[in-house]
Amino acid sequence: MRRAERSLTHEAHKPSAYIPIDKMAYRVPEAAHTLAISRSRLYQLVAAGEIRILKDGARTLILRAELEGYLDRLSARQPS
Repeated sequence: MRRAERSLTHEAHKPSAYIPIDKMAYRVPEAAHTLAISRSRLYQLVAAGEIRILKDGARTLILRAELEGYLDRLSARQPS
């Protein structure tokens, strides 16, 4: 196989070559970035019970549905 052919074959196996799927869960920094808030603010929301977390060993995960639910509740509290 020639170098160019190997390169094309190799590129197809890189994760970036796959069609992206929506994430079902986020780590804390990703969740904060997704909501456009600081990590500190995210932890405040967790402490207040606004957003629930899941623990997987040392990892802290936040479900996409939790983030969407928080935004829905926040939107509902806004004056019309």
